[in-house]
Amino acid sequence: KDSSTGTPNNVCSSDVSDMVGYGKTFFVVTSADDVYRYNASSGQFNDGANALGGGVHMLCVYGQRFYVTASSSQKIYSFAPADYNSITTSSSYTLDIANKAWNVTSITHIRDVSDGIWVFTLNQSEAGCWVFKWDGVTANDPNSAYFLPDSFGVMSSVIKGDYPWILDSNGQLLYFNGGTFVNAPNGKLPIDNPKYLKNSLSAVNDRWIHPNGMTVVNGKIRASINNEYEDNGATIEERLPSGVWEYSPENGWSHIIP
Repeated sequence: KDSSTGTPNNVCSSDVSDMVGYGKTFFVVTSADDVYRYNASSGQFNDGANALGGGVHMLCVYGQRFYVTASSSQKIYSFAPADYNSITTSSSYTLDIANKAWNVTSITHIRDVSDGIWVFTLNQSEAGCWVFKWDGVTANDPNSAYFLPDSFGVMSSVIKGDYPWILDSNGQLLYFNGGTFVNAPNGKLPIDNPKYLKNSLSAVNDRWIHPNGMTVVNGKIRASINNEYEDNGATIEERLPSGVWEYSPENGWSHIIP
């Protein structure tokens, strides 16, 4: 934690916090459910609302509104950038997937595209998981739902060509083809059972790849991966060295940065 003057008063943790840029400023959500806005003029952070209700707080910007996962990671609230002291927690501009037909433990993260917001989830019962598409306006329910029967969660994702590419709990890279999610050619990471990699079933973002752990560089997808297993001895998957991996359809995944 940076405790110097003008920094957020509460702890930011990669397990539950997030930040996102907006023009010449950016917003941060802390582990204590606070929203902070960076003031470029003063070089300090201004404290905003505290009404997120616990859980993981992942951010995205869509339609000139900020959206943040909230309420034990099963809802999405929103706020206008000019009024971050007032969080919209019900009705329009909010999503609620708690206690509904979908078996969802938590929302792992969200991503904005040109026509809406993608919502990625985790199911600790290991009976498939859901990905939702939402217009950011319709109250409570998503506009579309996609079931991944062979996966218990979406660990990380990146937007490429305005479509999501995801790494699931099986270490499989998938992409949305306009109708459903399909396996990317040669997209499986070189490991037999990623389920046993560190914290795969965790409801917070301390898993073997962070939700923000993927990016696109020169048209190629890269992922930052931790190869430690979920055991007391901190053993590792030797075929999957930790570091940055790069994907190509022809060659699959290549370890490029230790």
